[in-house]
Amino acid sequence: MDVDVINGGTILLIPSEMEVFMKVQLYAVNHSRDQNGMRIDWKWYVSFKMQVDVQYWFKQRNHPYLIVLKPKLPLGIALIYCKLHHSFGPLKHFNQDIPQLTKNWIRFMLLHQEHVQLSEKLQKQLTFQMVQSTQYNNGMDSTINPNLEREIKQSIQGRELLLAEFIHVLKKLGCTIEDQWSSIIQYLYLNEQIEIKSGVTMNLKKSLPWLQQQKEITCHRCGSGKENMYQTLCLFCEEHCLYCEHCITMGKSRYCTPLIRGKSLSYMKSQSSIIKIHPISNLKHWNLSEPQLAAVRTACKFLNETKHRISTKKPSYFLIWAVTGAGKTEMVFPLIQQEINKGHQVMLATPRKDVVLELQPRLQKAFPYLHIVTLYGGSPQKWEEGNLFIATTHQLLRFWQKFDCIIVDELDAFPFHNNEMLQYAAMKASKPHGKYIMLSATPPTQMIKLVEQDQLPHIKVPVRYHRHPLPIPQRVSFPSLQQICSNDQMEFTSLKGVLHKYRVEKVLLHHIRETIHRGATSFIFLPKIKYINPFVDYLRTKFKEVNIQGVSSIDKQREQKVQAFRNREIEILVTTTILERGVTVPNTDVYIIDADSNMFDEAALVQMAGRAGRSMQYPDGKVYFYSNEKTKSQVVAMKQIKQMNTLAKQKGYLKEQYYRKDRGDFNV
Repeated sequence: MDVDVINGGTILLIPSEMEVFMKVQLYAVNHSRDQNGMRIDWKWYVSFKMQVDVQYWFKQRNHPYLIVLKPKLPLGIALIYCKLHHSFGPLKHFNQDIPQLTKNWIRFMLLHQEHVQLSEKLQKQLTFQMVQSTQYNNGMDSTINPNLEREIKQSIQGRELLLAEFIHVLKKLGCTIEDQWSSIIQYLYLNEQIEIKSGVTMNLKKSLPWLQQQKEITCHRCGSGKENMYQTLCLFCEEHCLYCEHCITMGKSRYCTPLIRGKSLSYMKSQSSIIKIHPISNLKHWNLSEPQLAAVRTACKFLNETKHRISTKKPSYFLIWAVTGAGKTEMVFPLIQQEINKGHQVMLATPRKDVVLELQPRLQKAFPYLHIVTLYGGSPQKWEEGNLFIATTHQLLRFWQKFDCIIVDELDAFPFHNNEMLQYAAMKASKPHGKYIMLSATPPTQMIKLVEQDQLPHIKVPVRYHRHPLPIPQRVSFPSLQQICSNDQMEFTSLKGVLHKYRVEKVLLHHIRETIHRGATSFIFLPKIKYINPFVDYLRTKFKEVNIQGVSSIDKQREQKVQAFRNREIEILVTTTILERGVTVPNTDVYIIDADSNMFDEAALVQMAGRAGRSMQYPDGKVYFYSNEKTKSQVVAMKQIKQMNTLAKQKGYLKEQYYRKDRGDFNV
């Protein structure tokens, strides 16, 4: 029995259901004649239900005959043969001489046996048959109910679904009869409403010019190469079959599994729902600050550019580099509005489910007349259509050339950062001339280089909405926690002893007491989970009246503790980078212990520092880098923060108190 995972649930497909789709009939149809009327130019097709093809070509298209290869072939092999025939003249231009065609096919197979390997048993069975319209009378109706066709097309447009997912859509639309599924898929394929790929493909020879840069083996859905492929003797296609391990949590992508791409259509809600949205010229409606308005105007100009779309079929990119707490979400609202007013579909993708759930009510309030589709693991809206989609980045794997505009929030965050699969998913979800808006407070290094080389359109938002500068971290010399460890397990007694030995205990405790006296909370970041409990135990001996808690990714009470910290019920929270972003507390100071650890790159340091000084009432939060060494990451992080403050000053974005009237100098 085969199990396919669908968004947190499972669909069980027994072998009899799957075999219909894992093996297909390969056949050729003529599309032109030579000057003597001989049919010479042939195109090859695959069929899950040959009766539908017979009806289509003989009755609707008036073709006199088809050339059919028997027996059926595994889908992946058949699709490669369809692609390869263009490079092999004897299979593209031939007459009705079946024996000669068979010889040409054997030559063809020998030429490409490195890439398409058939078992000896199947090779010996291969034969061609000419099927004439006068001989074939058992064709079945190749049309489907127009209402059902419209519903299917709307449900799958711009989506890329494995077979189990597509059948799930059909069942949701009331198609529960198993025998109908192959007929519907074949009808849509012949009428070019869908494109059929194999989940995994084996690319052609590298000598072919249009495939020189491709991997030999590729997963069509996630883009992974042979390093993530495994081969087994397949129950369904009865050949040695490849499957992709990299995206297996979203369902198994195989060499013989159909991957169905729905044709992307223009999607526009009725004008009655669009005209109620404020026109883009009325930016005052969004109550944005001047720095936010500048970013929105520049991004809107980018979205309206058409020159790039005409000159290339590749998507184009724009970066909004905004400091932590700058209000990136509020800046996105006018951009979404402009695209929706054009009748475009917009995807707002973010790495984490909790952010998706947080954004949904905010966007629904901003756009009450839009149907917003929210996608994550287990989402009840996974097959719905709408103007605006909000999704975790993993959900992008199920789309193909659907969106006119894709907005990627926190592109530097886990799991999107350095994840080729998710970056590939984001790329293929865009229409060929689509636009990307990327949001980040800490762009990846390669992206920063493109900005510095003026190769990436961008705008910087260097100040928070309250117009105070970012807190600049203070570095404090501090022994490495690794030195304090005993047998790779830090103990409370060793922590206390080392702090006293290096005479840093007073400094740390003095800073924490200052935070407590100011009425602020403390965010203490550590590089490893194993350090949390000893650190909490130590602090509790020094601050017995203070509620001190530790939290990590393995803590089952994580959400409750974070909420208690937000509510100021917890005054000191000791944690790891799991809370480096997404948690905002109005009045807090930040302590980064072992800031020189290789667990903390410059992006993590900037994000953790960005937890301080977020509110209008408490903009002057303190940030401390406690470290044994001054590393490049600390230097770059502090430099980036200072550069943003300088840019904010140059743009005139800071409050007047930060300028000296006599010289106009920056005064912090």
